[in-house]
Amino acid sequence: MLIDELKSLGLSDQEASVYLACAEMGSSTVLEIAKKTKTHRTTVYHTVQGLLEKKLFSESVRGKRRVFVPEGADAFKKMLQSKLARVDGIAGELLALTKESTMKPIVKFHVGVESIKDTIRTSVLDVKEKFQYGIFTVEEMMSSHGLKEFFLGEYSALREKNGLFAKIIVADTEDGKAYKSLDKEKFRETKLLPASSYHFPTEVMISGDVVLLFVISEKEQFIISVESAAIAMTFKMIFNAVWTLGY
Repeated sequence: MLIDELKSLGLSDQEASVYLACAEMGSSTVLEIAKKTKTHRTTVYHTVQGLLEKKLFSESVRGKRRVFVPEGADAFKKMLQSKLARVDGIAGELLALTKESTMKPIVKFHVGVESIKDTIRTSVLDVKEKFQYGIFTVEEMMSSHGLKEFFLGEYSALREKNGLFAKIIVADTEDGKAYKSLDKEKFRETKLLPASSYHFPTEVMISGDVVLLFVISEKEQFIISVESAAIAMTFKMIFNAVWTLGY
């Protein structure tokens, strides 16, 4: 309907109704518009004033009475152009606000194996860097929580497809050594740390500006995603420091 089109251009219900009524009648008084729209005269008067301010109505005189004439399509174009000009005027302030908001960390919490998988998939697809970093407990990753096949299959294939090489730190256990032995075919490099000193109850993955912290155990499976350039940089520095200790 035409009234919906007018509303989509920024007119209120009342403004669109008054505009169309006046367009059908031609130049009209407030009283005539009120009768046509079955609206109180005071409401019509205020609506007409708003349309005059938007330059969608012009004012004339018929005898001793004020009459109002609806403008055509060009008036709507000028109104929209005026709005665009105002947007241009505040574009710099909007950009500054946007940049400021991007500095605020985004924290998300998800529960369950499928949520862990989905979040890790996103971390692979969205990152623009060449490396992804991880600190894992292989025994937990490979336990019967539905993640063993994911990490050894889909996750590795998805990383390789997207050119995202993984650098992984694990404890020097039999499972850790077995994990490291598959590095070439899994598009990654793994370093070991003494199992007597290093046990990681929380898995850590750093991907671009996102840090993923996930817990996989019999009692709970959840993942926390923190998107922050500063936090990600800190975790990368810690990772690199620990990486130098690996073998």
